[in-house]
This record gives sequence, structure tokens and C-alpha cells, in this order.
Amino acid sequence: MRNMIAVVVVSVVLIGAILSGCGKLSTEEFEGWKSDYVAANDKAFADLDGRASKLEGGLEQQKSDLSQAIEDARDDAIAASHLGDADTIKRSEEFAAGGDAKVRDELMQAVNAAGESAQSFAKSEDDKLRKSISSLEAQANSTAQSVTDLKNDLMAAKKELENAMAVKAMSAATIQFASGKTSLSSEAKAMLDKAVASINAHPHAVVVVSGHADGTPVLSGKYRSNWDLSQARASAVANYLKESGVTNDIKTIARGHTMPVANVNTKDGRAANRRADVVVYPPGTMPAGM
Repeated sequence: MRNMIAVVVVSVVLIGAILSGCGKLSTEEFEGWKSDYVAANDKAFADLDGRASKLEGGLEQQKSDLSQAIEDARDDAIAASHLGDADTIKRSEEFAAGGDAKVRDELMQAVNAAGESAQSFAKSEDDKLRKSISSLEAQANSTAQSVTDLKNDLMAAKKELENAMAVKAMSAATIQFASGKTSLSSEAKAMLDKAVASINAHPHAVVVVSGHADGTPVLSGKYRSNWDLSQARASAVANYLKESGVTNDIKTIARGHTMPVANVNTKDGRAANRRADVVVYPPGTMPAGM
């Protein structure tokens, strides 16, 4: 507003200068006119300035009122927001509580169902496991029994082998003969009768009867040599054993005068050499080639 007044004053001065230059007004007239004009404008401007001040005051009040209204509206909005938040929080808590209970129920149902399923599965698997264990135990027992039986069989075979190895060839009897003869004396028969019991104790043994001669040349009779004579003596003993009930395999061997047991140059020595040896060979003891 004051800027406008300054502009008007300057305008008046310029106008006065222009008019003075034109010579239409005198200085006194111009000064008088200027004073009236300025006074009138000052009053007008004073009134205008007053109205402007009132207008500025009203604007300030409106600005203050508007600021207060905005502040009140903001406070009301905040309060309403807080109230709304509280209601929302409460409703949320109530919903969450209800939802949480529902979730807990569903979770417990799921847990219980899973537990029952797990128990059922565990029971089923436990039954299968027990059956498998029972089957394995039965197999193990059967295998153990088989192993025990096999062990017993092996022990028995070992014992039998040990017994067989322990058993050796046995001399059952030695029968003496008269010079050039093959007949059995009563004494010889008695000795063979005793041998029968020993032979029968070994039913699987082989009985070997070896006939021997004293080395005296055979010059007459039905035997052509000591070989024939020794064979006849072995056959005589074998036949008696068979007649006495011996069922073993009996072999006869002619030794001639090749295996003397005494001096062939003495009477007693030649008598000892005229013999038949009865030997019992249990299984596995007979020499090879016999």
C-alpha cells in the first residue's frame, strides 16, 4: 500500500513539472492545487490503509482459525484412528484367539491321527519283526541242530577211525603139523576152537591163513613140493574155521619154506616151521598186495 502512495506522489510531481514547463499555471497556483490534492489523496490513502489493515487482521484471524480447525481435525483424526486401532486390535485378538483355538484343535487332531497311524504302523512292523525274528530263530535252531548232528557224526567218524587205526592185525592161532602131513591134531582143533570166538568178534575182518613147510625136500606122496604141502595145510585150517561157524572172508596163502621161524637144521626148528598161521586183519589193516 505504501508503495502505491509513493508512486502517486511521484506522479503528481511529474505532472506539476510538466504543467509548470508548459506555463499554464503559476507556481503559487500549482502549490495550492498540489497541497489540496495531496491532502485529499492522503486521506483517501489513509482510509485505504485502514481498510487494508482491517483486511490483513481478518486474514490473520482466518488463518489462525483455519490452523486451529486443521489442528483440531488432525487431533480428531488421530483419536479416531487410535480408537479404530484399538477396536481393530481387539477384533484381531478375538479372531486370533478363536483361530488359534481352531488351529490348536486341528493340530491336536492331526497329531493324534499321526500318533495313531504311527502306533498302528509300529505295531504292524513290530509284528513283522517278531515273525521274522521267530523265523530266524527257528532257522538258527535248525542250523544249530544240523551243526550239532554233523559235529556228532564227525566225532563218531573220528572215533571210528581212531579205533580202526588203533586196531592192528591179530594173530589168532598157530597150528603145528607132523612132517609131511596136512591133517589137524586134536590139540590143533582145540586151539582153532578158541580162535573162532576171537574171529567172530570182528565180523568185518579178513582172516588170512598162511601155510608153511620145514624145507625138507618132498620125495614122495601126493604133494609135489613144499609149496603144495604148505597150501594144503592152509586149506585144512580154513575149512575147519568155516565148519566152526566163521563167516569172515578167509584167504589162504602158500609160503613154502620161505618164511621159517626157527633153525631149519635142527629137529625142533623144523618142527616149529611146519605150521599154519591164522591172522585176523580188521578193515584198513591188511597190507597191500596180500
